[in-house]
Amino acid sequence: MHLSAALLASILTLTSAAPLAESQPNPAPTLSKRGCFSGGESWGVYQSNALSAARSACSAGLGNNAVYNGTPNTTLLSTDEQKSFCINIGPNLKADFNIKRIKGSQRVLGNDECFDGLRKEIEGCGNGGRTGYENWEYTVVADDVEVD
Repeated sequence: MHLSAALLASILTLTSAAPLAESQPNPAPTLSKRGCFSGGESWGVYQSNALSAARSACSAGLGNNAVYNGTPNTTLLSTDEQKSFCINIGPNLKADFNIKRIKGSQRVLGNDECFDGLRKEIEGCGNGGRTGYENWEYTVVADDVEVD
């Protein structure tokens, strides 16, 4: 009986132990947490202007079916290269837009995908922000210096 109690105690100890760590590494995340800027200018009453400007920025070349890491006679952006666009959205307030190719082979960035990424930084962050997805990193900044 004494041996059975000891055996039972060791079984209970083993079954209540923390689970063993997995031997396989966790895959790298494809979406990093949105990083909102805590200082600087805010969109304020010009948030809708910032959204319209984002749509214009995508149509003017950030998106517009731009080919990143493409072939001759296209917009060439390899991994870690980026495109920027800035536009006035109110008195003494401009929006700075930046899209960076994070990784991958040739891929077209359409206007809708471009706008969706920029929109999330405008609507999700009062002062703008930066988020990295699998292929792209979107940065939007509210700035108090107008574009000349």
